Amino acid sequence: MENLTRWVCTMPNLSHFYLTCPYFPDSFFKCAADLSSSCQIQDLTLIIGDWKQKFTYQQSSAGKHLAEWVCSMPRLWAFSLECSYLFDDFFSTAADMAQTCQIRELSLSTFTDSTSKPAAAENFAKFLCQMPQLARADLKYRTLPREFLQTVASQTTSSKQEMITINGVAVSTLIGQ
Repeated sequence: MENLTRWVCTMPNLSHFYLTCPYFPDSFFKCAADLSSSCQIQDLTLIIGDWKQKFTYQQSSAGKHLAEWVCSMPRLWAFSLECSYLFDDFFSTAADMAQTCQIRELSLSTFTDSTSKPAAAENFAKFLCQMPQLARADLKYRTLPREFLQTVASQTTSSKQEMITINGVAVSTLIGQ
């Protein structure tokens, strides 16, 4: 998988990349994070199958490396991720790196409550609120905890809240503005 990663991250004219896989090993995202500054991808779509089944939280740093890769790619303007679960370290790393992120269009779909912990929900909201280029975010979640909405409400303007949607509903509507 590392060879695929190196090939993808060093192709000089690869602007759109779509990859679906039942799971990605840690080495894929670690290598991608290491090569992110040379990556020319502008539009990235990843569909990951049952990630949680393949890793236990203590053994995996894939979420952290995925966030590092995505937030460090200099030309990435559109990112779509569909997965069964996102680990807490994805949200905390993404929140820490949000200011460097160039993403303008974000689409995230998960099928389990990966933001059920208050800290993960707050970090996810911080990631969305602090991305300087973000113009549209489409989130598909079964549920998002109150901490997510509270953080978005306290850290963004109403115009930014309008462009973040959860299951098709603007966040501003959900927080009562």
